[in-house]
Amino acid sequence: MSQSAPGLSVAKAAILVVGTELTCGFARESNSVFLARWLSERGISVLAAQKVPDSIHLISSAITGFAQTADIIIITGGLGSTHDDVTREALAKALSVPLVPFEAALGAITKRTPPGADPAAFIRQANLPRGARAIMPEAGIAPGIIAESRGTLIFSLPGVPREMELMLEAVDVELLALGVEQQRPVVERARLTGISEPQAARLIEPVLRDHPDITVNILAKPEEISLTLMVPGGESADAKMKQAFSQVLEKLGETVFSVGGESLPEVVGELLRQRGLTLATAESITAGQISSLIATVPGSSDYLK
Repeated sequence: MSQSAPGLSVAKAAILVVGTELTCGFARESNSVFLARWLSERGISVLAAQKVPDSIHLISSAITGFAQTADIIIITGGLGSTHDDVTREALAKALSVPLVPFEAALGAITKRTPPGADPAAFIRQANLPRGARAIMPEAGIAPGIIAESRGTLIFSLPGVPREMELMLEAVDVELLALGVEQQRPVVERARLTGISEPQAARLIEPVLRDHPDITVNILAKPEEISLTLMVPGGESADAKMKQAFSQVLEKLGETVFSVGGESLPEVVGELLRQRGLTLATAESITAGQISSLIATVPGSSDYLK
């Protein structure tokens, strides 16, 4: 973040996910998806999300590269006690500082070290790059790390999703202090059926042309099209979105089955309930998938026979 920038009104973020098991395809990760949405909801533009193996050189290089363009870097993974947990070392290398013990964390880590485990392996989790601050864990053992490099704010968090999510409260405090809360975007969503992705894009294109500051994402799934509109937060953001979203819904017409987040089975079920109708399925090729979808809705036994 430029030192002359007024807060983080145009903040840009990068996400770095660490783990050789992820880059090799041996495990799936959800942290980058969670973080991208979490950042977007706070009006922060996500420039990139990258996975890197457990390599001090590659992690450090990724941090250094992202710091050239991002105001915020969030790293997940590599803070544990095993030999391949090297994010601390990589962050220290990127910052050109040594690792130093964080005394406040030593006692907590020692108490949480499992019986029979090598204490030294766990104690190294109390090492932070010099000048960095710790985020003490509510779950798990490893502290998170808050550091800064030439105006870029860097957060290093655990890779375990639950531990990472709990630490985001501390991240939020840091961002709120810089005014990010005031820049939360206005978001509207609609779910469509009976239409293709290109058809939906073509119908709403004139509206988006008239509202260039509104971004749109169209996601095609087998059962529906998901449409998300977003405008940066500001004094007139609500009015802009209200006008644009109303025009979008008018263009899409009866293809829109939900604007409140309800799924297609939920909408169908509510229509059946309102009309006092019941439904039965006879399926062969679909192997019961239709009735299975309908049955996911609580109370579907009222109308599904």
